Amino acid sequence: MAYEQLSLEADLMSLLRAEKSARNALQPLERAALAIASTEACKVAVGLQASRLLGAVQASSALIGLLAAASGARWQALSLLTISDLRRGRRLRLTPCKGGRSVEIDIRWFTDNLWIPRNQLDIPLARLPYERYAEDTQRAARDLGISVPPPAKQGMHLWRYLRVAYLLDSGYTTEQIQEALGHRNVASTAWYTSRVGELTTPPPAKE
Repeated sequence: MAYEQLSLEADLMSLLRAEKSARNALQPLERAALAIASTEACKVAVGLQASRLLGAVQASSALIGLLAAASGARWQALSLLTISDLRRGRRLRLTPCKGGRSVEIDIRWFTDNLWIPRNQLDIPLARLPYERYAEDTQRAARDLGISVPPPAKQGMHLWRYLRVAYLLDSGYTTEQIQEALGHRNVASTAWYTSRVGELTTPPPAKE
């Protein structure tokens, strides 16, 4: 019995050390993501509304939020990313989910200025549960007056709608958006584009 207790305590200590290591490695990257939200590079890459939302989330949500804003990726794909995926000079490759196709995006406007801890490349970028990211995103969106009505998904999925809205505003065709989102069926893309008109976003603030 005493041996089992010691084993459980050892496992708990090991888990706590791993969590602390992940937090220490990721916090500088999260702060960098939050800091870049207000820059012109970010606004050009993800759009004004997404950059405003990114600047309104907590620092712990900023890194995942930035990647979601730049890609429109689903949570399943984002949750598989590790620090190694942010290596300088490389495009970010997202694993397909829900029968979709893999997608590559260029986020060198962000990663080329990052310092990457090379001895911790296997640490997942998503260090918090999905619910924490979703709640913080929804809170920030509510504060800014950004919303999409039901039956559209809320929370983290809002980044996907903002991505589609930005691509449409930038002149992308439905087929080009299909490629960007990794949809196999253009009907899936059309579902998103048909609902972007219901997306509520406040007008840009006057300079």
